[in-house]
Amino acid sequence: MKRNTLHLFVLLLTIVHSYAQSPKVHHAEPLHVDLVRDLGARQGEQEINLGWEVSKRSNYYVHQNFVEYEFAPIDRLAFEVEIPFALYQPKNTEPTPSSIPDNHIEGVKLASQYTFLVSPPLQFSMAVGYMQEFELGSRHPSIQGYVYHPFLVVAKRFGKQWHTLFYTGPKWSCDLDQNTETRTIANLSLHYTIPRTSYLIGLECDSEWQTELHAIVLYPQAKLHISQPLMLGVLMGIPLQQSYSRQSFMLRLIYEL
Repeated sequence: MKRNTLHLFVLLLTIVHSYAQSPKVHHAEPLHVDLVRDLGARQGEQEINLGWEVSKRSNYYVHQNFVEYEFAPIDRLAFEVEIPFALYQPKNTEPTPSSIPDNHIEGVKLASQYTFLVSPPLQFSMAVGYMQEFELGSRHPSIQGYVYHPFLVVAKRFGKQWHTLFYTGPKWSCDLDQNTETRTIANLSLHYTIPRTSYLIGLECDSEWQTELHAIVLYPQAKLHISQPLMLGVLMGIPLQQSYSRQSFMLRLIYEL
């Protein structure tokens, strides 16, 4: 009886210790559909991202930039603030005033994410999150609409080198007249860690459904460690439907505080 009680006590201590340690499985993050924080984020983790993406339109280039701050106030819970802004570059030297949009801040994005399952034996993690976006007008710096986006993240690592991650959720865009547009996002990524380095190479497949319109964009990518807290992500967008989207090139500078 005493031995059984001792075994039970040791088991309870092990469970409490495991919970207190807040286990975390390292998963490679996609660079285009970026997570709020690492899955299983630890208290005090912080990160700043600077991004630049350029794509071509019929008579101008779009430079979509963003500044992003991520932090985890407690284990497994993370928050993010992002400010995207767009700059437009004409192809012609003398465009008409109405030929391209005005440079502007596109809005403010606020997001949260909670990792509710972490399994080191299975190398598996799951999280839920929510993003709220306040869209600003290009000619008038006032709120023109809202975007509501709950999402689910499922990640599985195979051995030390291979990482898979699936991100999905609906997006509701609503303007001030209460007109609503519904889209569904599904993003699947596969990454490989180069042995004896911290470099990553991978591929994202980003799918979007909107009524009968289905768009798929592939993002081959690489993440390079410049120094201990500084990383650089490089990726290219290759749309499979040329009429819906255009090719793009993106850089993401990641600084862990």
